[in-house]
Amino acid sequence: MKGKLNEMFVWSCIGVSTEVFFTSIYDYFTIKNINLLGYSYVWMFPLYSQIPTLFRLIDKLKFKFYKKVSLITIIFMFCEYCYGKILRKIAICPWEKNYKISKYTIDNLVRYDWLPIWYFMSFIYYYRWVKINNKKIS
Repeated sequence: MKGKLNEMFVWSCIGVSTEVFFTSIYDYFTIKNINLLGYSYVWMFPLYSQIPTLFRLIDKLKFKFYKKVSLITIIFMFCEYCYGKILRKIAICPWEKNYKISKYTIDNLVRYDWLPIWYFMSFIYYYRWVKINNKKIS
């Protein structure tokens, strides 16, 4: 149990750190923020903590690696959408204001123009998880 909680915490930190890095680079190119100030939301910790659970479920499927990564990407985007809907009900969806500026959004909760980035990160995350857990890449 303690090991799983540690794993969940580590993946939460990885997810939030990745988001901070991505937003700093994105803001540099879009609004020329040379300070490279990135940001995330504490709301994201519970969502990112579920990554190992998702990977364990996906790993049981008899799919090729790239199909698993594709499925993970779709699930990540679906979770972001659902989580945004929930946050709208209880508070405010913090990333919604940043997504409104794009014409490639679904309800201002998910940006599908970022699908390649989601796929790339899904690939990196899942690949690392497979290697850390001594699994075979199919």
